[in-house]
Amino acid sequence: MSRITEKTVLIISDLIAVNLAYALVYTLKFHTGLIKADIPPTLSGVVMGGILLSVCWLLIFLFFGLYRSKFAVSRTDEILTIFKAVTLGTVILFILTIDFENPLPSSRINIFNYWMLLIFFSSIGRITIRTYQRNRLKRGHGRRNTIIVGTGKKAQEVYNQIRSNQLTGFDVRGFLKVSPE
Repeated sequence: MSRITEKTVLIISDLIAVNLAYALVYTLKFHTGLIKADIPPTLSGVVMGGILLSVCWLLIFLFFGLYRSKFAVSRTDEILTIFKAVTLGTVILFILTIDFENPLPSSRINIFNYWMLLIFFSSIGRITIRTYQRNRLKRGHGRRNTIIVGTGKKAQEVYNQIRSNQLTGFDVRGFLKVSPE
């Protein structure tokens, strides 16, 4: 998968996660009766809220490095990064939407629900994408031709590490001998 394709797929996955979590929280709040709710916002208000949330989350995920091209990224590390990013973003959302006259109304549970759902959906999307990438690497697709600079003991160790782990995404094509000056 090319870098541009990878980033595009990750962004689409994140947009789906952000808006799915938003839609579910909206449904829980205004259509189930489980949570005490005010009058629902207009359709244009809901759409603008979704657009604003999408842009903000993409910027937060960008800030946390979730759109950097990575080979053989640990799915656990990626989920932990998502957890940190979503937690920080949710704290910011909580602070920005606080009503100082009534700081903790029962409807604040919606922010907690949104936090949980966004972590869940973002993680599912990322795990799916990373698993697909790992499986392609195992089958030999998407690998990069590489040369190792040097021919000494350290170069051989690097070669052995790359060779023993197909998930690095590298195919060593040779060594480049460095001559001393």
